[in-house]
Amino acid sequence: MFCRNAGCDKKTFAEKFGFVGAKGKKSFRLEKEIISIAMNSSSVEAAKMLSRSTVKISSGTVRNVLKKNGAAAVSRELITHVCIDDFAVRKGRSYGSIMVDMKANRIVDIIETRDGAPVTEWLKRYPNLEVVSRDGSVTYKNAVEAAHPKAVQVSDRFHLVKNLTEYAMDYLRKHLKAQVMIPSSKPAGEHIGGAAEITAANENRKLTLTEKYEKIEEMRRAGCSKTHICRTVNMDARTYEKLISMSESDRAASFTTNLKLAHEERVELKMQRVNEARELKAAGFSNRAISRKVSLDHRTVAKYIDVNFNPAHASYGQKKTGILSRHMQEIDSMLDAGMMGTAVTQRLSEQGYTGSASTVRHYIADWKKRRKHIYAGSSTPDGPMEIIERTDVFKLLFHPLEKAETPLKRYALFIRVFRRYTPLYGISEHCSRTKLMMDLLRGSRGRKP
Repeated sequence: MFCRNAGCDKKTFAEKFGFVGAKGKKSFRLEKEIISIAMNSSSVEAAKMLSRSTVKISSGTVRNVLKKNGAAAVSRELITHVCIDDFAVRKGRSYGSIMVDMKANRIVDIIETRDGAPVTEWLKRYPNLEVVSRDGSVTYKNAVEAAHPKAVQVSDRFHLVKNLTEYAMDYLRKHLKAQVMIPSSKPAGEHIGGAAEITAANENRKLTLTEKYEKIEEMRRAGCSKTHICRTVNMDARTYEKLISMSESDRAASFTTNLKLAHEERVELKMQRVNEARELKAAGFSNRAISRKVSLDHRTVAKYIDVNFNPAHASYGQKKTGILSRHMQEIDSMLDAGMMGTAVTQRLSEQGYTGSASTVRHYIADWKKRRKHIYAGSSTPDGPMEIIERTDVFKLLFHPLEKAETPLKRYALFIRVFRRYTPLYGISEHCSRTKLMMDLLRGSRGRKP
């Protein structure tokens, strides 16, 4: 505003308002609202909440308001129960320390280091600390003892549970193999048919996309369901839907492989020479004259000018049998009988197998993978065995039995695991009870479990 009084030495003036500070762009009430929301959430989340309800604002502005009013937002004398922990500024290079008020359940301070001396000085700024929750860091332990010798130091819930499960996992690694074997609930006769299913699965995996589509169309005409078709041809349901919904031109393009393109290119080049030889023959040249002109053997020229000549290679489209093909059924029988891989390889060598041992190992690994969790092991006194991965057993340490998300989630199966490995049940129960106790204690203090 401008002053129009010629005798006044003030040319401009501005009226002061009680709801905004000097040179302020936000009212006191808005700043208070920003602080109240930002103190209970991150600056990004606070900006989203404010933009939806109150005012369009960025996370940077929220942080600036908190910095400006930080001293008034937290009274250090009232802070008595805190939790301190480190966080990565640049992982592996620089770390900071964060302090959380356990009573108010909010962040009260952050520093850009986790070294002993700065952390000690940092803690001394809060004169009335009574309880400090921390992890197992010796640096934090010494800093708390130096700054507040009478303060009670406690381990936080996360690290207590983490240490417990890590010790339990270390114990189980020493006593359990990578694959845990338990007696199967099915009779031995039910597992023998698995080898035939594996052989069929292996054959289906070798089919080209064109052959798989032909098989799919045949099964669709027979009225088979999508699930049955996908399992039969070893195809993902999404791939199946994409293949069925394609137009004829797109489907033909997807069937074209690099091998087919290279073959078509070779056939085209050969047909150029065939046509050249046939044109010379039509012009009256003899086979030997044509041979000299096109630099080909006269017997090749005779083939080229034959009307029944096929430019495609005789082996194109023919699938060669592998070096293990004639031994596969015997290998399956030996594995079903419980023979080890080295014994299988030795037996094959005695029978005239000339391939490498790694080829046999790869086939056996694929055989076991296809068998999934069933192993008809007559070499064990317990008969047929089921295999569970040790990693699935570890999941019982993190979740109760009825909530453990594992490939074999059946209650009866885990009961058989516990019966065979008795300590596992006690360890799992101890971990579950400890976490339940922590949740109950946390809930009794007015926090969410």
